[in-house]
Amino acid sequence: MSKDFSEIRRQKKPNEVSVELLLDPERSRVIGELERRHDRQKRLDEKTNEPDLAPAILNEIEDLREEIEQDKATFEFRDPGRKQFEDLVELHPPTPQQLKDDFPWNPKTFIPALIHLTAIDPKLPLVEATEIYDEWGRGDVEALFDAALQVSTEQASIPFTRRDIETILASVSNSTTAANEESPTAGS
Repeated sequence: MSKDFSEIRRQKKPNEVSVELLLDPERSRVIGELERRHDRQKRLDEKTNEPDLAPAILNEIEDLREEIEQDKATFEFRDPGRKQFEDLVELHPPTPQQLKDDFPWNPKTFIPALIHLTAIDPKLPLVEATEIYDEWGRGDVEALFDAALQVSTEQASIPFTRRDIETILASVSNSTTAANEESPTAGS
């Protein structure tokens, strides 16, 4: 028995997306350096009869990873609905030059406005979303904007099962494998 529209409408929940940002990106760079040092030291440890030093480096990496877990911020976004999204686009039209460059909106004003509209935890007043846009690095701003845009424009879908993924991968590998061709001459 199929559900009636009122039941579907009552059950439909808006899309939600979250994104994590490191508050101190230096720790991430240090981990990268330690991982490279660990790899070099591990190779050295295998070649010498000296006590192994690589495990100590690995412990240092794990300690930093635990610190990073305590030093990140999670932002959660919720779909505002098609009408609110479209109204927001209309409120932030592209400049004549941006229009020539095929921008659908004015990024300087639309990006912070969309982050403000869709952020649910933490709530971000427009002033704070604009400060983020103006002051934070491009990568962090793009991560927040991508999440806000994704939650506003993408349809929620049923995740692939393992069997679905295996079928897709098999079809991709079959479609990219060159077909065996017969030799043009009998002797080759």
